[in-house]
Amino acid sequence: LNWIEKTYTYASPANLTSNPEYTYSSPKKNVVAIIPARGNSKSINRKNLRLFRGKPLVQYTIDAALNSKSITKTVVTTEDDEIAQLAFDLGVKRVIFRPKYLSQDHVQVEECVLQAYRVLEYEDNEKIDILVVLQPTSPLRSAADIDAAVALFENDNDDKLPVISGVVIVGVVRVL
Repeated sequence: LNWIEKTYTYASPANLTSNPEYTYSSPKKNVVAIIPARGNSKSINRKNLRLFRGKPLVQYTIDAALNSKSITKTVVTTEDDEIAQLAFDLGVKRVIFRPKYLSQDHVQVEECVLQAYRVLEYEDNEKIDILVVLQPTSPLRSAADIDAAVALFENDNDDKLPVISGVVIVGVVRVL
């Protein structure tokens, strides 16, 4: 995976979700969402489990991924039993437990995603066409935002396209 170099495209959620050009319509591809959700955080203890408007922060991202029309499989990667149980309770079928060395403050999210990708590819024999990385710290991102980002990515024919705005953070990667 040669996607660690970051390319940023700025888009507003309204432009993405209201534009018919960015409507997802390719059910043949295996589009896997990976949600990296650590139990501890540098700044806020147990951040992903903290309540935001009555729900754990990570639940917003899990719900958006599960409700997305473009996502064929949602995977949570964590080292935390409570996050794993919450993910299963919400309907996630696959949780990948990270090794301790990938749960430290200095570890980049790309390393965790790559480890999850390798588990899916080599242990689960999963053929992934598009990998969507959804950070749990974007609770305002909707399923429609994810679908629009995947459609934008597919229409753009690029190998990587993080879409970033005030409320949408979706990293999309073509797996070669």
